[in-house]
Amino acid sequence: MGRAADLEEERIIALILPTGALRQSELGLGSTGRRVLARLISSGTLQRTGSVVHLPEAAAPVLAARRCDGLLTCGSALAAYGLPELIPASPVHVAVPSSRGSVHAPGVTVHREPGLEVQGLAVPIDRLVARLLRCGPEKESIAIADNALHRGLVRREEVAARLQGNRHGCPTARRRLARCTDRARSPIESLARIELEDAGHRPVPGLVVPGVGELDLVMEGLDIETDGYTYHSLKSAWSNDRRRDQLLLARGVTPVRLTREDVMAGRTVPIVESVLRRMVLSARQGRLGAEQETTAGL
Repeated sequence: MGRAADLEEERIIALILPTGALRQSELGLGSTGRRVLARLISSGTLQRTGSVVHLPEAAAPVLAARRCDGLLTCGSALAAYGLPELIPASPVHVAVPSSRGSVHAPGVTVHREPGLEVQGLAVPIDRLVARLLRCGPEKESIAIADNALHRGLVRREEVAARLQGNRHGCPTARRRLARCTDRARSPIESLARIELEDAGHRPVPGLVVPGVGELDLVMEGLDIETDGYTYHSLKSAWSNDRRRDQLLLARGVTPVRLTREDVMAGRTVPIVESVLRRMVLSARQGRLGAEQETTAGL
């Protein structure tokens, strides 16, 4: 194999490696390139599926996006940004420019996006969050948007700019965006907050208490902490949690600790409301006892 062929092989592989797949038309092949590509495919280094040239281990969603000449979106694009995968990645969702003609992609959900430029693998983060808020399940979409805002991947104004008008679910998405916050530090904290809001409560996220630190959710005399095992399993973290609890109790705030399993199983509201009922009952009993003591002293 000559020097020119060696260089062409390096170029082709370098183009495909970042995402694992490209349409053959994007490789810019000349006669030498076509011969090199045929050899790479024959050796098994690369494979061809229809018009897409890809690595053997290329993921199915990537191949679907390339077949459609589009970009991954919705649940299929979450991994590309490291966002919490609260929405299934399957079936694959692909975005294409709204000016594109008919797209035939069995097993793929195709979304048409005005002004979309097909570059990279996933839609830009502002388009992704806007699409989720328009079409996705409410709790999960808000939690994902919270995460993107908290990490600084997107600004609220950028998402809002994608939600203009009164068609295609934009009013619903704007209402959902108004519920989002950049103060939520974890997806389970977001889910717990949303469920409490839906039940009529008003939890405040990310409140900083001097000497204690930042609290997950504060409402009605409670500090509601959502404890994922990853960040609360070490002895130092466990000890710090208890220290915080003691400081809060001394301030008259009752800590309530929810596990990830509690939140994901939908037990947030029942647990929190049971504590609130007990607090109300204890307050009534305290007042009754005080009244009885006062009466006895007359």
